[in-house]
Amino acid sequence: MALIGLGMGPMLSGLTVAIQTAVPPRFIGTAGANLTFFRQIGGSVAPAVAGTAYTPVVTREAPVHGLAEACAAATATVIPWLGGVGAAVALLALAPLPRGGVRLGRPRRRGGDLVAA
Repeated sequence: MALIGLGMGPMLSGLTVAIQTAVPPRFIGTAGANLTFFRQIGGSVAPAVAGTAYTPVVTREAPVHGLAEACAAATATVIPWLGGVGAAVALLALAPLPRGGVRLGRPRRRGGDLVAA
């Protein structure tokens, strides 16, 4: 668990900072709210999908191999599929974004807003 926490903690704050620097200052609140909304939706939907995929494997394997091996088999079966589906959804969500990515550097003015250089 500590290893997961050490990996997730920096990623979550880093993503927040990246999103806040990618938008004009007047949209920082909206960008942060969208990030939190989609993070919450993912945190609700992903465990439900994982449980739905995990349970049949455990139910099928437990009587034959025992509970511990059934859980291991379910994890080995479900996690790669969830990772692949998650990656595909992320790529589909990112596809319509404009090219060029996030520009970091000294802020400059465009109109009335400060934007990343």
